[in-house]
Amino acid sequence: MTRRGPTVKQSNRAHFKRDDVGARLRLSLGDTLALIKQIRAGLRVGIIDDLARLLRLPTKRIMLAIAMSPRTMARRKTTGRLHKVESDHVVRIALLLNAATRLYSGDVSRAAMWISRPNRALAGAAPLDFADTATGYQEVCDLIMRIEHGVFS
Repeated sequence: MTRRGPTVKQSNRAHFKRDDVGARLRLSLGDTLALIKQIRAGLRVGIIDDLARLLRLPTKRIMLAIAMSPRTMARRKTTGRLHKVESDHVVRIALLLNAATRLYSGDVSRAAMWISRPNRALAGAAPLDFADTATGYQEVCDLIMRIEHGVFS
């Protein structure tokens, strides 16, 4: 028995570019060295709101996913930049959204739903929440790869 991947309307595919999520967030997702440089410099604070809009989630949910308290957010707003660890967590989420968007043939809305909903393959956790550690992030990446290749998960 072969398992087919997610299907979407043809019109959604025309709007997707390889690094569309990166372009929307002003991140170099396709260029690892440039991305590392962005992380080390600290991402702009507004990226959290941009990511929340893309995922159609409250900003507080993104802050929770990157382990940022409201007080810390207020301090970051005064400097305009996230710290390196916070930036790294944001990039993980952006990379997952980009991979899920490819999985859903360019449909960012469906990818955002997949990322934010509980998943049996992740012990009932949403990919967004499961990716709060490097190991969890890798497991979500592996899950996306298994789905892309039609491996039962």
